[in-house]
Amino acid sequence: MENKLVYTGKTKDVFALENGNYLLKFKDDCTGKDGVFDPGENAVGLTIEGVGDVNLRMSVYFFEKINAAGIRTHFVSADLAKTTMEVLPAKVFGKGLEVICRYKAVGSFYRRYNEYVEEGADLPAYVEMTFKNDALGDPLVTKDGLVVLGVMSEDWKKSRDERAHYELPPDRLETAKRRLRLAAVIQFTMPGSPTIYYGDEAGRQGFEDPFNRRTYPWGAEDREILAFYRRLCEVRADSETLRRGELRFDTGENDALLRYERTLGRSRIIVLVNRSRQGVHTGVNALYALDLLTQREFDCEDSSGIEITVPAETAYLLRCFGSAE
Repeated sequence: MENKLVYTGKTKDVFALENGNYLLKFKDDCTGKDGVFDPGENAVGLTIEGVGDVNLRMSVYFFEKINAAGIRTHFVSADLAKTTMEVLPAKVFGKGLEVICRYKAVGSFYRRYNEYVEEGADLPAYVEMTFKNDALGDPLVTKDGLVVLGVMSEDWKKSRDERAHYELPPDRLETAKRRLRLAAVIQFTMPGSPTIYYGDEAGRQGFEDPFNRRTYPWGAEDREILAFYRRLCEVRADSETLRRGELRFDTGENDALLRYERTLGRSRIIVLVNRSRQGVHTGVNALYALDLLTQREFDCEDSSGIEITVPAETAYLLRCFGSAE
């Protein structure tokens, strides 16, 4: 089966692969103007035989160096004979952000600052960022600009030491704890054996790898989170339906509400997970339901079943009895 072309760039074509990855075809096209090579131009100006091969080999060299340093990349493999590279799908920041590390004053950098620097002068690993937009000439953006425009948060600007000791501010911590509880409910009500990432049950904070591997906070656990996980463990241990039951998803009218059902014989548990920041109203086909997490009871008021409003960022784990007519 022929790979599907999904994007044509200045120096590469992008194809979708059947395994979900992408294939980059490196081309011999170069950026420039009027047949003159210029790495700072935003349009193809000429073709130089063998440039695609050189660019691929250089890319592979740096990806392998980065991977060897323990930094994850989207690089999978390369076929030098076909000048192609397989990469993992990746999510861009904003609508496309390019981070450039410059060691020489050339291209667009030199055009912007030629009153202050000689062409080809050495630069001390100078880093700048641009939005990928050919029509606008890949405009520069500052670190503060990325935060103001909502592309990235303040956290990414922190130093290594700051990231190693980072703690969420109180408002964000409460949001994180609510969302952790939602994720844990899903984890403990799905088929299979739940596996807890070390420290999650104690509310352990962290940052990106390797700062997500802090030691267990003995004696300083978040008691509220720890109690929630213990309750989930008790509920699952007491429920053969959650451990061995069938799973059926219910596609409702509200995308913010994840809803599915576990059944075993006549036993029925409905899981409602509201990930939105506002309450979501839904109906449950039962005469009586008990939330196994809080022991809250819900009764049928008429023959149409139980009407429930699931609060914002909250999950219900409902053991249901009977069916409405």
